Amino acid sequence: VIGARLFGREAYPRARNFANNFADFWVAWAAGHPVADSQSGQRVYPARLLREVTQLRKRASGFTFESEVVICAAQHGFTTVAVPIEAIHCASGRPSHFRPTRDITRIVAMIAGYLLRAGMKPRGLWRSLCDPPCIVDDANALARRVGAPECVAESNPAHSAMRSSSPDPPR
Repeated sequence: VIGARLFGREAYPRARNFANNFADFWVAWAAGHPVADSQSGQRVYPARLLREVTQLRKRASGFTFESEVVICAAQHGFTTVAVPIEAIHCASGRPSHFRPTRDITRIVAMIAGYLLRAGMKPRGLWRSLCDPPCIVDDANALARRVGAPECVAESNPAHSAMRSSSPDPPR
């Protein structure tokens, strides 16, 4: 489950929006299904997935891990589900740890490796372009659907107000 920054993304710098959309395209292609906000760090992983990808954590790190775990999850039969959250950009906040040249090079090399080893996955490309990403508006409904306890707590009242007053998120 990815907390997909679908509300307020227009406040992000244009270059960051482009980079996120660019990454979404390539990660979705390699995963073989559409992914909403592949670069969001707000995630919940099933314990079974983490057990299956323990070797991944030993070789991938930082931003590469966030992309690679989505691809590995798809290889193990998991589909990415997104819960819409607000995109918050504060220009005066903590600087990002993302280093464009180094991190993009690492992510591109990792994704290229997966695509080349899989024969470029034309079916994955088709699905990533034609199918909409799976977006669930209510995290607690998702928890009930998968048999998990309802444990999503609202830590920011603005999120509740934003969610209740906003139109449906983009699909």
